[in-house]
Amino acid sequence: MLNPSNDWLRQQAEEERREHIIQAFGDQARVLDLTQRTHMETELRRQVVHGDPPKTAEELHDAIYALTGMTIPYTVADPEHTSPFEAMWRLYKGHWEKSLWWASRESGKTYLGTLAHFLIDSFNKNHESLHAGGVTRQAEIASATLQSFSRDPALRLAFEGEVGARKAKFVSGSIFTIAPGKYRSIDGQHPNFLSCDEIKHWGIKDLNQVWGIPSSKNGYLKRLLFSSTNQDAGGGFNYILEEAPKRNIHVALWTVFETMQPCRTCIAEDQVPYPAPGDEGDNQREKVCALWKVCRGIKAKKVTGWKPRQEVCEFVISLGGADSDEAKTQAFCQKPSTRGLVLHNFEHAPRKDGGNWTTMVYDREGMIPFLVSIDPAESNKCAIGFWHYYQGVLYQFDELIIENCASPMEAKAKFYEYITDPARKYRDPEVIVFDPGKPDAISDWRYGTPDGEGINRRYNAIPCPKKEEDGGQEVEVGLREVRAEINTAGIRKLFINPDKCPKTITAIKNWMYSQNIQDGEIRGTAKPKEIFKDEGDMIRYMVRYKRVKLDSRSVGLTMFDG
Repeated sequence: MLNPSNDWLRQQAEEERREHIIQAFGDQARVLDLTQRTHMETELRRQVVHGDPPKTAEELHDAIYALTGMTIPYTVADPEHTSPFEAMWRLYKGHWEKSLWWASRESGKTYLGTLAHFLIDSFNKNHESLHAGGVTRQAEIASATLQSFSRDPALRLAFEGEVGARKAKFVSGSIFTIAPGKYRSIDGQHPNFLSCDEIKHWGIKDLNQVWGIPSSKNGYLKRLLFSSTNQDAGGGFNYILEEAPKRNIHVALWTVFETMQPCRTCIAEDQVPYPAPGDEGDNQREKVCALWKVCRGIKAKKVTGWKPRQEVCEFVISLGGADSDEAKTQAFCQKPSTRGLVLHNFEHAPRKDGGNWTTMVYDREGMIPFLVSIDPAESNKCAIGFWHYYQGVLYQFDELIIENCASPMEAKAKFYEYITDPARKYRDPEVIVFDPGKPDAISDWRYGTPDGEGINRRYNAIPCPKKEEDGGQEVEVGLREVRAEINTAGIRKLFINPDKCPKTITAIKNWMYSQNIQDGEIRGTAKPKEIFKDEGDMIRYMVRYKRVKLDSRSVGLTMFDG
């Protein structure tokens, strides 16, 4: 995939390699035949393997070219992008302790990551590195790349003894290991350099275990590399992207343009001159080139990639064209994917003008009434949301997520402790909307028990209203109601404060059910794929209460009796 894929490319690569040899050995190399040049090239590569480590970006680029025959793309199509080579250089030099390679599909992430391990391990003594493949198949790709290095007559000189499918020892004393899975397969290890590939397959809990794995032992810098294509919303990619600012993770983003050969001229502009008499101009150009809508005849002229334009165009078309969500996420990397999310139409980006920002804040004087919804899971997680209702709109202004909650009474005690905290001084909520399938919990919260402060408190606890016409499909219908509140004809009726409710936001971004591929609707028999249904159900109960009870009786803030 990364090597020249047709005769013209092979010819170009041969000419570039020949010029490289000439630069290294002088003009006498011009008169050598192919066999002699091949021998000289091998000798040059041997010198690179056993020579001093590259000290500059140019030296590293030349070394990679001499060793692999690859010219790693070093320019970008957009100023905010990072070229694959710059990402490699920053990793190699240790400029970035933590980084995320966010790239298009089939853009060489696994190959480049394995190559980075090879370079760092071969040029440093007693260095340890570990590659976790996310899934077994991904580990096999890294293993195949490592095996190809070991079979190369020049590169194999860097290895000590036989190279296994999952482990290699270097003459330098360094060790490189490939793990087939996620956290369980790397637990207890502390390499200097850890790379986690295809993190879209990783769970958030697994990813939260890897921060402390890289070690600075033997005097080396710690390196932690994440890489993935953003193909769907599940797993850890969006989580790491969100964590990047807080954890100083450098995001290196490259798209299909950065891995594409440059268009010396634009065929769309050549075939449809602008302005084009009697046609729409841009619309006609889109018919000529599948990339026009994104490229506009500019981006593809700047790049230094290896893929033919036609191959990239066919790939974009296979994803549904430049306008499709799949192309935007998997080819152009324009936004995190929402494919597979239950609440796929939720606006995740916090913005002061719209977005998720809650403009209402809790009134410390207790003048503004608020509501609560709760999913009182037993021996698991209890999710509690605090809500304002104003002119037909719900605002979640706070959250209380209790992990490993043993019982509804424990949740009740923690709730009382939370709202009476001097930092909040919340009044009692006007109503607490419960899971309708938990009548005992509703009774405990409504009437209380004599055992301890907070537990004997009486709250206006009621079950979430049911709709007879639902036909028993409470979850499916409830989720449709939540989607409608998020965006109906461009009107938002549900906002969540990302600063005060970060766990709810994370849940929404990762809450997935099995969906119908054609229409994206939730299947009636679907079971949750992720661990965030408690937060989702908490939202679902409040939205149902709003639509059945509140919208019919109020246009503003008011008191409620349930």
